[in-house]
Amino acid sequence: MISVLPKSTLKVPFFISCANVAGLREVSVRILYCSEQDKARLSEKGQVFETSALASIDFTKPFLVAFDLHSIPHRILDSDSDIGLLDDQMQTVKKQSWILTCQIQNSSSYELQLDLDQISIVKDEAWLQGCGAQVDVDFVGKQFMERITLCPSESLNVSFNISVRLDALSEKEKLHMGDLNVRWRKTNTKLWSTYKVALSPFHLFIQPLIVCADFPKTGNLGSILRIEYLIQNISLKMEQIDVQMEPMEAFVFSGYRSIKQCILPLSSKKLVYNFVPLKSGKWAVPKIKLFKDEKEREDIDYLQSAGQEFILVNPSEAW
Repeated sequence: MISVLPKSTLKVPFFISCANVAGLREVSVRILYCSEQDKARLSEKGQVFETSALASIDFTKPFLVAFDLHSIPHRILDSDSDIGLLDDQMQTVKKQSWILTCQIQNSSSYELQLDLDQISIVKDEAWLQGCGAQVDVDFVGKQFMERITLCPSESLNVSFNISVRLDALSEKEKLHMGDLNVRWRKTNTKLWSTYKVALSPFHLFIQPLIVCADFPKTGNLGSILRIEYLIQNISLKMEQIDVQMEPMEAFVFSGYRSIKQCILPLSSKKLVYNFVPLKSGKWAVPKIKLFKDEKEREDIDYLQSAGQEFILVNPSEAW
């Protein structure tokens, strides 16, 4: 029990935390009091008075978080063999990688301090184990400061490399990754809080055929450039396709412009072409098209894991 002197004011602090959903909250405060004469007789049923007050508190989100997800094309089936990738132990897996960029904006009217070491992705381990997925998350880049202060409306961008390995026979089309955790506090307080944002489901490859290209970054005018195209069948059906080389103005190549291929389930086929550049400059990588039953299939990107899709052709003195 606290004593209050006549004609004086007593301030009692309350700390209220909004755990998840932002919005308006009503807080009811109930106060029991008595006079000093009745204080000693409380155990003897002295007279006690009661008053209450109702306060409305609008809890707002400290941050607005926007996500930008980019898939990294690479070899989907984890094997070095061209055919028969599925062994007796069903060890063949599909793998996919993304770069996730998170824009964290201070949506409050206060300066907020962020603990950069505690900005992380907390995986939904129970869900991932249930579908047999193995997920690796790596923070991209090393921050020079452990903490950073964001003024109102100021933003911070952080990125993560996310790699998933999944059973090749799995029919999962989406992965529920987990939450983004941001540890923060106001600059005038010492109490830290954690803000959680649920990540949207990650979409896995659902088209049966995936194509990757392995090509040199640079070349010389008139010299031979070797480019390998890897066609991967990640479905459980055999795919019979017609592979055609697209017309190009900067290269000539040796080989068939159109060939037919049969790719077994969970297998891949490698096509190798030799190109000779006819013009110097920066040129897009030559592309192939896949046809089935005389109908063109969906567009496919041809990128290295580094993300380059052009070849720089240097001029040659002999030309």
